[in-house]
This record gives sequence, C-alpha cells and structure tokens, in this order.
Amino acid sequence: MHGELTNCSNLNSLFKLWQEKQNNEKDFYKTTIGGIEKNSFIKDGIINEECYKNAKCKILFILKEPNILDYQDDRPSGEDDQICWYKDFIGGKVNDNIPKQREKMGRMAFYLFNKNNLQSRETPTEEEYKKALKSVAFMNLNKRGGGKSVDVKRFPAYVQRYKEFIFKEIELIDPDYIIVLGKTNFANEIRSKYGDKVITMWHTAYKMPNQKRSENPKISKDRNVDCYMRHFFEIAKYL
Repeated sequence: MHGELTNCSNLNSLFKLWQEKQNNEKDFYKTTIGGIEKNSFIKDGIINEECYKNAKCKILFILKEPNILDYQDDRPSGEDDQICWYKDFIGGKVNDNIPKQREKMGRMAFYLFNKNNLQSRETPTEEEYKKALKSVAFMNLNKRGGGKSVDVKRFPAYVQRYKEFIFKEIELIDPDYIIVLGKTNFANEIRSKYGDKVITMWHTAYKMPNQKRSENPKISKDRNVDCYMRHFFEIAKYL
C-alpha cells in the first residue's frame, strides 16, 4: 500500500486507499469510540476547486475530527462528505453552529487573503467572509469521526496509524498556510515538517475562559467571535 499511497495524484484516489485500510483494520476498537461503525469515513478537502485554485494564497484548516456520534440518525451509513456542511452555510441554506466555526474560519481566511489591506481585513462583511471560506480547504485528522469530545487514547492512536495518509492529503492540497485548530501533539509533527507556514490556533469551540471580552466589540457584534479573532490577529499579523 505504501507504493500506491506514494502514487496517489488526487484526493479521491487517496480516500479510496484510506477507506480500504480502515475497513481492513483487525483492531479498529483501538482507534474508534463506541457507537461509530468501522466503515464510517467522512470526506473533506477543497470546498470549491476553482475558487481554491484562484485564491491569493492557499489555506488549509486542520481539525481533529467531525462530531458524528450525535448525528448518526441524520447521516447515511458508511461514507459521508462534510464539504456540503460548508457549502450549505456559504449558500445561506443553514445558519452556523453555536461556536460559529464556519464564520471564524471565513474571517481567518479573509484576513490572510487581504494582508495588504490593513484597515478592512479585520472586519469583513458576511458576504466577504463566506466568499473567503469558499476558497479554502479543510481536513479532519480522524476520518472515521468522533463525538463531542476527543477520546484521549483512541484519537492519537488513529492519527499515528494513518499518519502517512494525513501527510499525503496535505501534500495534495499543497497549502501556503496551514491553520491547526485545537491543541494536539500531532501539531508538532506538522510544524516540524512545514515550519513557518503553520499557525496553531484555538479550536473554534474553545470557550476562552481566561480571555477578557470587549465591552465595545468592533470586529463582530458576537463577543466570543470578537475575542477569538483578536487572538488570531495577534498570531497572524507578522505573516
């Protein structure tokens, strides 16, 4: 399989091999929480190929895993695709989730796309950050999925088992910037390989308990979004 992985030239062929390895696991209970099927596979990748190709810079968001355990009744058995979750938000079909994950990702992307526009890059309109979100890629490290919280044993076991696949996906997406959302030991391996193009940021659902909220938020009327983005700006302003 190593040779086949090396020869993968697109995400579809990579995901096919990835699923094959998952389905052949003899001890999948070591990498999977209870309630999730062995053949569960959540695709991710580039939200809009044309927009990503023409973007001012290529941005990849890396998340830990999709929460599918709480939505098993609403999704098909086996293979699924999370890209539609982003497209539905961009197209106005659904509102964002409570942590405003997609809005925050769109705002971060807009900021990096507009590095030369110092005045407006921090305060995009809804239309602007949705357009920015349409031009990025995202990936979950654990393609099988998880629950509300990450299992501290099974998640790292999955990541180590599929590390070659993870790095191959990053290679195929070929980003200029990698934004790792949420603390994970694997972020150190990503940074070791990709260096200064890696930004480590809070997970979008992080409640920021020790961060002071502005009494007069200027970035967003939502004080949590405002607080989150101010932290990102401090990290990203020298890029």
